[in-house]
Amino acid sequence: MSVSLPLFATGSVQGELLAIPESEELPVAGQCAQPVARIVLEQSNSHLDHFFDYLVPPELDQQAQPGVAVEVPFGPQRLQGWIWERSQTSSLKLSKLRPIRRVISDLELVPATSRTLIDRLSQRLGCDRASLLRLAMPARNGKVEKEVKAQEVDFEVWQRYDAAAWNSYELGQSLLLALAQGKGPRCSWQPLPGQLNTGVLAAVQAVLTAGRAAMIVAPNARKANDLAQFLSQALGKEPVLTLTSEMKPSARYRVFVKALLGQTRVVVGTRAAAWLPLKNLGLAVLVDDEDSSLIEPHHPYVHARTVLATRAMSESIGLIVASYSCSVQSASWVHQGWMQRVAAPRAVLRAQVAQVNVQDLLDVEREGDSGRSRIPSLAHRFVRTALAQGPVLVQVARGGYAPMLACQDCREVARCPHCNGPLQLGQGGRLSCRYCGRPQSAFVCTNCGSGRLRMVKVGSIRTAEELGRALPGMSVLVSGASTSHGVIDSVDESPRLVVATPGAEPVARGGYSGVLLLDGAATSQRAELGSGAKALRHWSNAVALVRPGGRAMLVGDPEPVSAQALLRWDQFGYAMRDLQERQQLHLPPAWRCVRFDGLRTDVGQCLDQTAGILLDLGQAECLGPVSIETEQPGLGPYCGLLRVPLNLGAQLAQAVRQMRVERSAKGMRNVRVQFDPPQLW
Repeated sequence: MSVSLPLFATGSVQGELLAIPESEELPVAGQCAQPVARIVLEQSNSHLDHFFDYLVPPELDQQAQPGVAVEVPFGPQRLQGWIWERSQTSSLKLSKLRPIRRVISDLELVPATSRTLIDRLSQRLGCDRASLLRLAMPARNGKVEKEVKAQEVDFEVWQRYDAAAWNSYELGQSLLLALAQGKGPRCSWQPLPGQLNTGVLAAVQAVLTAGRAAMIVAPNARKANDLAQFLSQALGKEPVLTLTSEMKPSARYRVFVKALLGQTRVVVGTRAAAWLPLKNLGLAVLVDDEDSSLIEPHHPYVHARTVLATRAMSESIGLIVASYSCSVQSASWVHQGWMQRVAAPRAVLRAQVAQVNVQDLLDVEREGDSGRSRIPSLAHRFVRTALAQGPVLVQVARGGYAPMLACQDCREVARCPHCNGPLQLGQGGRLSCRYCGRPQSAFVCTNCGSGRLRMVKVGSIRTAEELGRALPGMSVLVSGASTSHGVIDSVDESPRLVVATPGAEPVARGGYSGVLLLDGAATSQRAELGSGAKALRHWSNAVALVRPGGRAMLVGDPEPVSAQALLRWDQFGYAMRDLQERQQLHLPPAWRCVRFDGLRTDVGQCLDQTAGILLDLGQAECLGPVSIETEQPGLGPYCGLLRVPLNLGAQLAQAVRQMRVERSAKGMRNVRVQFDPPQLW
């Protein structure tokens, strides 16, 4: 029996939306009905992030419509811009307006929905529209435009969907019914192991019955291609397009134009797909939203989840955040009532999810000295038992052979004499620098002069060697970016050991009989924000690959709270506990936070300027600047944080925007600015 539809909220998150300020205008006369074009230029300087008025020549009146790309004079230069709107009035006299030189494309490359999305994200992130347009717009190809415009597509009429795929979930039938009726439900969905693809298929079918389109955003190209292949086979004649970063620019632009012209209704892709201007969009599905690859690595560092959530509000579309784990942001939305949680009852979970065992102190003491080793005898017995029934997955925290070494005598980290980067040991005993890649013929410790080395961290290749010696005659495969063959997509059902790093686990036909999770402390007890949640996500994704009735074992002194959440398969409860802690500590997503990275003087100036603008609010908290050491490019050497309560997030973004405009107008050095960063320090 379906649950009533009003359970799905349709409002907006408090404090996220702002009205676009209107400039003062004076009436002018012109030859066109609306002779003034307000244009956003491709220049990403913050002080140029406003509308520039240009005159529309009479011969371009029909072509120069809102959303069209044009070429305009700007001082001695010729710049590309996008018409945001047409108007009868301007703050300048008509005689002072410079005319548009030409229309680059007659297609509405930035439709009204995309313009609204960019306006709202610009206000939320305190950034310029041009930076967001670079993310939303692929490189134009005139030949592709002509080819796509000449094509015609006839879509199949869908009248039914597979409702049985969501029978196991509370509110599942209500969700499908709302999508089939053209409504925009929003939910955080925890699929049962092995049911992600079939659940997404049923949701897409429900949207197609309403005559609307659907997009699915996956964290990487491998998962996107797998989902696209599955949907293409299941949907038959319905065209399913793929958009990933591995595609050529012309192929990416072809998908963009097809989506713009309404020649496709189903698109699967990576984070760039979240910007696609799909006509009559009805559903967006985000898979594994905690994956860091969904964060744009360039300014303004926006998360695909933020893009899709903003679209859900502005376009009234359905939004499904699907993950075996649960992000703290999704838990926050559920807590606010902006999103509903869709999950299976506990009885169904116990029957479908693999039995998880966690090594505790009692197990360590029982095993003696072996219990304190990286792969204890308890784990060896578990692997041998599981191999009798099929393939076994071994998840390792790090790739390579020995990614970190230290001096055997003084325990000082072994570093490269050229760049001071950490040394690593490769297969065959090859010593090299992890940063510059220079081979090292010999090692001499700069602290004590010793030439002896010890392995501090063990990678997947070394782990495969150890397990291969312990299980002679057993086939061992290694999957990961550090291997010569890369990531393996799938394996058959024959007994074998598969050693993989998080995110590189192959799918086993029929599921794995067991999974061994190593290095529990290395993944869950790092000195960074959200390390426990990140580890829980990696463990959950691996356990979800185990067949019903299979087993999983976690060893390596994991963080107790995250380990217990895996044991109970209560990822949502862990996320809610994490959210409560962040509320007490004033951390995102319970509070809005902005991070500044750069030189100490520049970071201090940004903190002072932004905090000065927010002075009247009285609740802004300023931390830093402090010196940081990080391997991530673009961060540091100094960092500062400014945070405010969630209901003041719009004021914070406006203050950051004002600060950036002032610094840009004065020609001051750029500072890296990121809202709600996943890592605070």
